[in-house]
Amino acid sequence: MVPFLVPGRLIRVSVQTSTSEGVVNEDDWGWGILANFSKQRLNPKNINQVGGNKNKELISLMENQESHYVLDVYLYVKDRLTS
Repeated sequence: MVPFLVPGRLIRVSVQTSTSEGVVNEDDWGWGILANFSKQRLNPKNINQVGGNKNKELISLMENQESHYVLDVYLYVKDRLTS
C-alpha cells in the first residue's frame, strides 16, 4: 500500500468499530486529500496515554510493537453547531 501513498491522492476515510455485543458500527468520513504520511514505531511505555482504556483495538496494535503509518488527511467536516 505504501507505494500508493502519494501526497495529493484522494482517500476514502471510513472507521469501523465493534462493540462488546458484537455489533459493528461504521463511521464514513467521506473523501479527503492525503497531505503527508510518516512511518512511526509506537512506544509501549505510552500506551495508556495515547489510547487510554477506551480503544482496546489500538492498544492491542501498539503492544505488537509493529511499525505503523500515520496519514495527514484534509477532510471537509461540517460544523454541527451552526447547522
